[in-house]
Amino acid sequence: MKLNSTTQPAQDIAKVLSKIIISNIKQSQKVLLFLSGGSASQVYQILDQYFDPELDYHNLAIAMGDERWNQNPLHDKANWALIASAPIWSILKKQGAEIFSILTGATQENEALRFADFIERKLASAYKIISLQGIGKDGHTAGIIPHKVKLVFEQTYLDGHFTAAHKFGTDYAERITITPELFPHISEVLLFAVGADKSDVLKRFALLMQDDKMAARKDFYHLFPALYLDQTKLTVFTDQKLA
Repeated sequence: MKLNSTTQPAQDIAKVLSKIIISNIKQSQKVLLFLSGGSASQVYQILDQYFDPELDYHNLAIAMGDERWNQNPLHDKANWALIASAPIWSILKKQGAEIFSILTGATQENEALRFADFIERKLASAYKIISLQGIGKDGHTAGIIPHKVKLVFEQTYLDGHFTAAHKFGTDYAERITITPELFPHISEVLLFAVGADKSDVLKRFALLMQDDKMAARKDFYHLFPALYLDQTKLTVFTDQKLA
């Protein structure tokens, strides 16, 4: 894990993310980009400043990493609805990028299956996965919510599928999310965590992610799901000083 403590985390992560994507696209590498909701919205609002608007983005696919499910696909609390106004999406779509919508009006379970099929098809077509994620004060990442019962957690998120539908959320219970089963297939994760309320969880996260804590982590995955990011190439961008 690489820690980037900075006074301008949104700008720094936007620069790194755009550089990764543009470099791969110019090399004709297909890229699947997963997005985070929440505070990451400030990243998307400036992302257009770092992308070449004339580049061909037909090899780029974009999807939320988790979504708040509702039978109405246009409901205003959807993660996508909260970031859709960012200028970058219309620029990328105009230049050929595919933006996948998790919500279509189907049942929560069917939407999750459709999402999983989308991911499987991209992997089969040699897409490289880049994921922008966050971390909650409870240790969740994407829509992978902690559960005190290890068996329930594993039955929900570790059943061999890349996506899950569940009702464990606190602020919004019904969610569809990528699962830890997908993490070994992700080439790089950029974790965005800003604000004083993230300081404690980041300190705990950094401690448990140390190499000598590998054995101890096994007992905490269901209580602190962000620890599954130990399977990825991970860079954390934060405005907090953790030393």
